[in-house]
Amino acid sequence: MNTGVFSSTNYLGSSNISNMNHSTSTQSLNSNNSGSSNNNNNANSNGKNIFTGKSNDILLPVVLWCGAPAHWITSIIITPDKKSVITGSQSGHLAISSISLDQGKENQFIPKILSIGHETAITCLALGEYERKEVVVSAGSDGSMAVWNITDGLCLLSTPPHFLSCSPSSMVALSNKKQVAVVGKGSNSIYIIDIHNLKIVSTLSEHKDWITSLFACTVSQDSIPILLSGSLDGTIRFWSLKPGEEDIPLQTLCLYNNNNSNNNNSTKKNQDDSPLSIEFSPNGKSLLVVCKNHWSIFTTHNSHKLWSIDCPQPRGWFGGSFVNDSLVLVWTREGRSFLYKIDQTDLKSFSLGHPIPLPGTSPLCTVDYSKSLGGISSSLSKSYGSLSSSLAGNNGLAMTSTTHQQLLDYTIINFSYISEGANIPTLVLTFSNESSKDKDLNNNNNMESNLVSLKIGAAMCWSNVFLIGDPFGKVKIWVIPVNSIDNIQFPPPSGKRAPLRDPNLVGTISDAWRNCESRGKTKVTASLVLDDLMLLIRGYEDGSISTSKLPTDLLTKFHTNSHNSKVNYLMSSHPGNSKRLLFSASNDCTIKVWDLASFKLLHTFSHHTGPVMSITPLPHPRKNTFISISEDKTIGMYSMEDLSCKHMFGVHQSSIQKVHWKSEQGYLLVETIDGSVSIWEIGSGELEGVVYGQIAKDILDNSEILSNDWKHQTLCGYGYGNSSSSNCNFLTQSLVYSHKNDPPIQTIFLNIKTISDEISRINDSIQNNYSGVIGAAAKKELTQLVSIFSYLIPWGMDKNLDPMYKKDFQLRPPQPDFTFGLLGHGGNMSFLTPLVSGTSGKLQCSDTLTAQTTLAAVSLARTILKIGGVENVCSQLTTFYCAILPDTLQGYVYPDYSYLTTYCQDSSDDVMISARSIFRTSIERMPQAAFKQLVNSYVDLLNTENGLSPFERSRSIIVLAIIASNRPNDFNNTFSSRVGLELQKMIYKGTGNLTVIAVELIGKGFSLWKDSIKDTPGLLKCIFSLTMQAEPLASTAKNSLLLIGSVDPRNFIQVIGDEISNESTGTTSTINAIVMVGSLIKKDPDSVLPFLPRVIDSIIKSLDPHTPTLREACLRQTTAVLHIMVRKYPMVSFHHDSQRLVLGTLDGFIVIYDLKTATRWHKIEAYPQSFISCITFNDNGKALSSYSSKENVIKIWQTSSSFFGLLGSQFSCTRTISTPFEKIIPKTPQIIPKIENIRIQWSTPSSLILMKDESSFSINIDPIN
Repeated sequence: MNTGVFSSTNYLGSSNISNMNHSTSTQSLNSNNSGSSNNNNNANSNGKNIFTGKSNDILLPVVLWCGAPAHWITSIIITPDKKSVITGSQSGHLAISSISLDQGKENQFIPKILSIGHETAITCLALGEYERKEVVVSAGSDGSMAVWNITDGLCLLSTPPHFLSCSPSSMVALSNKKQVAVVGKGSNSIYIIDIHNLKIVSTLSEHKDWITSLFACTVSQDSIPILLSGSLDGTIRFWSLKPGEEDIPLQTLCLYNNNNSNNNNSTKKNQDDSPLSIEFSPNGKSLLVVCKNHWSIFTTHNSHKLWSIDCPQPRGWFGGSFVNDSLVLVWTREGRSFLYKIDQTDLKSFSLGHPIPLPGTSPLCTVDYSKSLGGISSSLSKSYGSLSSSLAGNNGLAMTSTTHQQLLDYTIINFSYISEGANIPTLVLTFSNESSKDKDLNNNNNMESNLVSLKIGAAMCWSNVFLIGDPFGKVKIWVIPVNSIDNIQFPPPSGKRAPLRDPNLVGTISDAWRNCESRGKTKVTASLVLDDLMLLIRGYEDGSISTSKLPTDLLTKFHTNSHNSKVNYLMSSHPGNSKRLLFSASNDCTIKVWDLASFKLLHTFSHHTGPVMSITPLPHPRKNTFISISEDKTIGMYSMEDLSCKHMFGVHQSSIQKVHWKSEQGYLLVETIDGSVSIWEIGSGELEGVVYGQIAKDILDNSEILSNDWKHQTLCGYGYGNSSSSNCNFLTQSLVYSHKNDPPIQTIFLNIKTISDEISRINDSIQNNYSGVIGAAAKKELTQLVSIFSYLIPWGMDKNLDPMYKKDFQLRPPQPDFTFGLLGHGGNMSFLTPLVSGTSGKLQCSDTLTAQTTLAAVSLARTILKIGGVENVCSQLTTFYCAILPDTLQGYVYPDYSYLTTYCQDSSDDVMISARSIFRTSIERMPQAAFKQLVNSYVDLLNTENGLSPFERSRSIIVLAIIASNRPNDFNNTFSSRVGLELQKMIYKGTGNLTVIAVELIGKGFSLWKDSIKDTPGLLKCIFSLTMQAEPLASTAKNSLLLIGSVDPRNFIQVIGDEISNESTGTTSTINAIVMVGSLIKKDPDSVLPFLPRVIDSIIKSLDPHTPTLREACLRQTTAVLHIMVRKYPMVSFHHDSQRLVLGTLDGFIVIYDLKTATRWHKIEAYPQSFISCITFNDNGKALSSYSSKENVIKIWQTSSSFFGLLGSQFSCTRTISTPFEKIIPKTPQIIPKIENIRIQWSTPSSLILMKDESSFSINIDPIN
């Protein structure tokens, strides 16, 4: 049953009355139908993508299982590769199971994923593509839709309830796999939905009554998409979905004469003859139409009916499909299926493409089997028209007795129509939902149980595979032996009974939870996690309550006889209260209050006369007040402070559905299942009135719902909704999903970044020598936070690491059983089942789950590494996740690089470094074949026909750029050019994190895509402008500029030099440009060496005395850069007293600058055929010494005392000295000159020392005065 939800930072909770198991309820009462005024019918309006949420947190859902949820199958579909089966259930769950039907191998059925999203039954499914990923599209009976990744169940898109103005009953994917067509009860329109945004792109409305069936295919000549629709109006319409031709059907096929539509009997007969399913044969020669009463074959050439075959069972046909051109399979509601062989050799056809697989869904049954199923469902959605047959006797339960079923001869074909000259079909095989094992099992059961077990919830046939799903979550699969049909003798010889063909594979969804059922206690019916204490509290069917510490507690405390009956709900007082209280609601009509520390009973509320289904606190400012909802149709209001009952609201006219409130006016609004809203004044407890219809709707739309509903909490708590109170600053936050009598699904969201920040903060406080109580408390809190890390440790995967985890961390494997999940669009969730989770299953499921798990583990390990004493184990854990597992784990799935990219510029250093490290390590170690496949997949994703959003397209470019920069030698040159062009576009256009990464990558991989950059100076100028933006863009742009400068220094110096010289750019830009030049010299002095004259010319202009403001502003930065040049370059020297700077150039010239006047004073041709390796002033600045390693000659330059003071002074070389060093004669021309390890200096006025590498040479000369 339901439980309360609280956290250490957010006191959540409100009325959750989902367990009001009233017989007249028409929907799951825990559903949040507030999709009207507060929700847009736009799939993107409310939800944030899981990777781009408001806070960019790493939210890791951990679900604590205590049993299997019920899975009454209402829709089913199989993937074309016949490896996955997806089932939708009455409770809105989506189960994804892996199957194996390989001949010669043991067949397997493995439920892998349970996804929770819809609030009502999932009535139809269809397959499609979303960004080149295989997805399943689901539709709920409340008109909601969602798109799910088949690999891991992640919800990619979703809509609120009532997105469609009908209750969907049939859906097919169109030929492009990017759109689906949906029809349903209450509408005569066909809705064409775009899978990439869940928007209605067109509506087809030519039918006069509700549409019951759809089929999609293509005409192969020109691939024109065709859609067929069957309706209660007795027609099948053919639609061309070619743009511009959708409005009018191409053809209309009438199935029966509608002239007597006023006659009730005739109308019912016509409805029973309305198509449940329609399908072309693969060769396009015939059309299969399955109605309740009969199935028929029509020719596609002239729409001529060939024959109709009646159903041998009274409930009628349920669906049908072509197995191939010559085999047709049709089935009944009871699961009996019939395989017919037909002859189409004489039929003409028009060519069709291979049909899109039908979802195999049918309308929900109308019979309430809750008694025979032990209360699995108290009410089922009503079907319509002929699709819900009238069942005679025993309140609709007596369909056909077991005895009568055994007397039926299924070998007889009952034709209701045969066209003259038609080739008669033959019945070659039958399948039964009741296998031989089922017969033996059911012999001792009553008739109602037999009927329910035989009834199917959904069925479909794809190629030669037929599968059905039943109300117990059981899936049966038959492989039709198409290659050996001719060897089957049917009907059997006289006197022999037809053989019962058992299914090839039988699987049950609940089997995935077989090992995590409640051990030693009765069924868990309520659950609560106190996040601030990491305490798990559970209530049981026998009235017991247990408490245990998380993540591991070997001594769970059980408090027996806490209640006399089932515990329905658990709630806690606010953690800030002086005494922590626990409230428990039960079927024994009481609410009990416990002292959580001692578990002493403090008070019992006994104001209800029926089971108390829900308790929840009111929001601020009445947070110390809570309400209760009971099956006796009353609501109680209580004080947590004095434990008194303030008011009892009711009795209401019918069962309570939801509770709202208007805090400003002080009203409590109670919505009941009859559509009325009772308005209660909270202060006085008086009933103000009861309203209905539109007035009731308007009042509810402008009120706040009090709900413990899981989706309401997810939307508001994690930034997916419009709630202003949304925040993600919690460490852990728990919520519970429950549906009727299912065991509660207790989920804890681990906020990895917040946990990491809190560990760092507490560890810093301990390192700063906090002592006494504060120190002890801090250590205890730190220990509790570190214990959360046990959920991320790969227990049991390495026998050498487990002892280290236990010793260094003092941790144990978590209990109870848990699995990881994913938080998707709209707050929808998906979880691994316990069967496949294991220790390594989370890394063998999908790229997203691998990325999320690995990033959470590695980033948190980096944080814990700072504590001290655990460096070795944290390092080994990181290596294990990033290096060992990808190489050794069979079936390892590489991480989602798009997911990792989102965190490559994260504000948390631990997260950012971890994301980059995982990305780099994974790419570098990836096998060549997998690497090529990865690159091709992202390149294909960029094709315009994939319809990517601008953000998704940009992110794909970023991923490719990171991949290329880490493995440049394996990256295709054509791809490199394309990536380079796309990166430029992102830099010129955008802002935000992706632009930051684009700027970083354009520099990091510049050598890869430089050939695609047509205007390098323009790009450099753009990036330079970004260096003056806010962080982190500014620092990223600076680093990128330096990387580009190392590869293309010529353009760098040209652009940055122009920025320095351009007086119109402003002082800030000039200073920034000077700093950038200095940074490049420090980073890569060799790259700037050929352009030193240009650099010095630009820099000294900032010292022009005629612009004193600029000179003063730039003096410090310019001086710093010049000092860097003197340190880095032996051919640059500076004389402080005279403020002279000398440069020896690569073309043999000596250039002297006067920094006082910011001008170039003299230029001397010193070495006409060589370059100058080093140069220096003497102490008084009246002489220069220069050396060229190419000529191996030192020259002394001298002038008179007025040498530096007079224009036009003559310079002369007073001495030339050869050195004993070996003369350098390069074998090949040096394209890029390098700085030599050489220096020359004046040791005395009459002596020089030349130092080259590890050698030196001393020279004596005449003193220079």
